[in-house]
This record gives sequence, structure tokens and C-alpha cells, in this order.
Amino acid sequence: MIIRYLCAKREPVKGAWTILGVPLDETGSYRRGAGKGPEAVREASDSLEEYCPVLDADLSENRFADIGDILLPRGDLQGSQKAIADAFANLFSAGAKPLMLGGEHSVSMAAIRETAKRFEDLCVLQFDAHADLRDTYDSTPLSHACVMRRVLENVPDSNMFQIGIRSGTQEEWQWMREHRTVFPASPEALRDIVQRVAGRPVYLTIDLDVLDPSIMPGTGTPEPGGLTYAEFERLLLELRPLNLVAADVVELAPDLDPSGVSAVVAAKIVRSLLLLSVKS
Repeated sequence: MIIRYLCAKREPVKGAWTILGVPLDETGSYRRGAGKGPEAVREASDSLEEYCPVLDADLSENRFADIGDILLPRGDLQGSQKAIADAFANLFSAGAKPLMLGGEHSVSMAAIRETAKRFEDLCVLQFDAHADLRDTYDSTPLSHACVMRRVLENVPDSNMFQIGIRSGTQEEWQWMREHRTVFPASPEALRDIVQRVAGRPVYLTIDLDVLDPSIMPGTGTPEPGGLTYAEFERLLLELRPLNLVAADVVELAPDLDPSGVSAVVAAKIVRSLLLLSVKS
């Protein structure tokens, strides 16, 4: 039986979000298991109500789709990137807005590259514990530790906004400070970012390790000092005015949290994204 996210339709809906799973798990640098993330999010969504009281919006009143997981060539990072790009191109051609479930964070490389082809002056908002600005890691430029470096090949640094970062090399921190891409995880900072990108297309990428490990233990590279769920939810509320054209939620490794709570948290974040642009 194919499991879909809550009340999702089977076919893409023009102008609406379409969920696609990308269970890539090839370059994890500490703990693996992100390949099971998309399935876990869908299963955990069954524990949620369709109504979100914080956003005062209901999924049952908003059409969205879930087309399942895309097929990836095992052990072929380049081939996987092409499969992701092709999937995004097809969804954009159908007039849909992709919402990708990872998988490791490297899935965002091709997704953002394809989105930048479709939307001029694309801005990228990254919620993450890690800078992800290495040029290579473990001898590959396609590592999850390199995702934002690859994004910079398609998006200018003035259009990149990194939020919640608390881990990186000295060189990465020097670069972020010099180019002013790093911002505190505060409502005030988010309001400033929203004003700066007003009207422009935005890609939102959420690495779940932006949350504190006490909230999100089921992720491959946990980093102490992160956000609580309530703090993160307040930040998401600040994003309602944005012109979101695509998004992803990545790095859930459900087997690392036997309680299942991490998957429920991830599923609830997905619900918020699906409803974020709905006006109450």
C-alpha cells in the first residue's frame, strides 16, 4: 500500500504544493539513516490533525498532492542529482510547487539549481545547524556538507540567508561573516529577511538539525544548542508573507529515535509548510 501524507491528492495540482520523497542516503558523515525519512514523515502524519490552530488553516480545505518517492540510481551521486533535477523540472512544468522530503541535505543541490533556472533572482533561506559551505568533503563535492557551496554556483551570496547555524569550520564562519549570509534565529532577524526578499521567489530548505537534539534526536549530525519546536514555529510564522516557490525538509533519520517523536516533529513542520501561504 502506498502511504501518502495525510489527505494528499495523488496527482499534482496546478499552483499548489506537491510532496515528493527523495530517500538519498549516500554521504552521511556521522550517522546514516536519512533514506528512511520520507516514509517516516508520511507514516507520522497520520498522528496529526488536518487543522493547524497556530496558522488557523486546515489541510482538508487546501488541495495538495503527494506523488511518492522518486527512483534513485544506487551509489551514483551524479545520477541521483539528475533524477532530482528532472523531478523538479516536471513538477514546475505541471505548474506545481515542489515540497521535497529528504533524504540527506545534498538533495537540495539539484533542487535549488533547477528552481534557479525557473525563477529569476531566486533567494534561498537555509535553516540549519551547520554551514554546509565546504567545497568538498570525503573527496566529493556532492556531500551533504557541501550543499550551500553548490547553491552558491547558482545563487549569489546576497540572495542566501543562513539561519540557526552553530557549527562550521573557521573558514566557513569567516566566509559567512564577510558575506553577511548568517543571521540569528530570532523573529526580528526573520522580519528583516522577509523585508529584504519581499516579492522575490524564495526556496526554503530546512535541515531538521536546526532543532535542538532534545527535540530532534533522529538526525544524522545532531548539534547541541538548537531551537525548541515552539521557537522554530514562531520563526515559521514570520515567513507567511514570502513568495515560496519550492521547499524541502531533510535529514530525518527515524531509526535513530526509537520513540518516533522526531518523525512526528518533522511531519508537523511539513504540515506548517503546506499551510504557510494560506491566509486565515
